[in-house]
Amino acid sequence: GIYFLEFVLGFLDQNCKSVPAGLWYWCTWGLVNSLLLPSVLMLPLAIKGQKTYGSLSFLASLHLLQAWQWLFLAFRMNLQILKWRVLNLVGTAVLLVIFAS
Repeated sequence: GIYFLEFVLGFLDQNCKSVPAGLWYWCTWGLVNSLLLPSVLMLPLAIKGQKTYGSLSFLASLHLLQAWQWLFLAFRMNLQILKWRVLNLVGTAVLLVIFAS
């Protein structure tokens, strides 16, 4: 469920940029998701009496990188808003000092 939610949010974000960017995202991340989940689900199955440890679960690290990118994007936006708030407060304080003296 979390992979799907992250995929849909990323797809909508890319689709807002352009339709080709959205389709590119759909084909690349869609491929990653279609390979990741079945490979993890196949881990407990035994082949010729031996269980396998091979999986494409390293692809989950790509989702982790995408999550970090979303986090940094959110922090950058919050820092931008914080910067404007600080400038607004400092500017108001300067004007109050000028008009009060």
